[in-house]
Amino acid sequence: MYFARPYDPNAAHWLTRDPIGEQGGQNLYGFVNNNPVNNVDALGFYLAAVDGTDSEKWVGQLHHGSFVLNFYNDYIGSGGKDYENGPNLFGGGVSSTVNKVYNNIYDVLKKNPKEDINLVGHSRGGLIVILVAKKLHDNPPPCTKGEIKFMGLYDAVDRYLWADGSVIPDNVDFVAHARRDPGVHSRPWFGNTGTSGGKVYMQQFFWVTHSGAGGDPWGGDHPTINGVPTITQQQDIDDSKQVDEWMRNNARMTGLNGL
Repeated sequence: MYFARPYDPNAAHWLTRDPIGEQGGQNLYGFVNNNPVNNVDALGFYLAAVDGTDSEKWVGQLHHGSFVLNFYNDYIGSGGKDYENGPNLFGGGVSSTVNKVYNNIYDVLKKNPKEDINLVGHSRGGLIVILVAKKLHDNPPPCTKGEIKFMGLYDAVDRYLWADGSVIPDNVDFVAHARRDPGVHSRPWFGNTGTSGGKVYMQQFFWVTHSGAGGDPWGGDHPTINGVPTITQQQDIDDSKQVDEWMRNNARMTGLNGL
């Protein structure tokens, strides 16, 4: 059920026009190009997506893309969208990417203070979007509170010494965090960040590797305990798909109240 746009199943169309008008296409009564299974219009407005560490290298090797990149590509919204690669292996680029995304959002909100803002990020990219939210909380654009409608985290990690993203600020309305199950023992030295906070916080553990949580199953470590594998390649592939499905479902559910 979409509370802001009533739908008539007998007539098979919406009873009100698309709020963004012709920007959404010639069909003013359409929704995500009539393809809601594959396309996302979580909240209808601006999206900033930040991928994981060294994504500029590994995402280009994937024929299917990462979850963050796919979310970005499928996202349809009136306020625009921005995709950023993650920092380098040693964390270089975290601060500059935080500032870039913050400045982009600042400009968007200056033009339209009522614009809804959405953030998604994987690994250190997850830390980056948390830091962006904190910066918006502390330094909101004029006439705004720097609010974030939806934040999607794909196994956000704290591999950066100069910032703390453990608690998500209360200017974020809804957080969905898909985390690797600690029992998988995938990169156990990677502590998760963004494990609490926001106005509404939801998390779920999946039997995946850290890379699998971001859309690259079996592309990173192959964890073992005492030489015994904790997860198979097929398990990583299967649960990785569940990560993406869970995240997109949460984005769509949040969008029901945010449009």
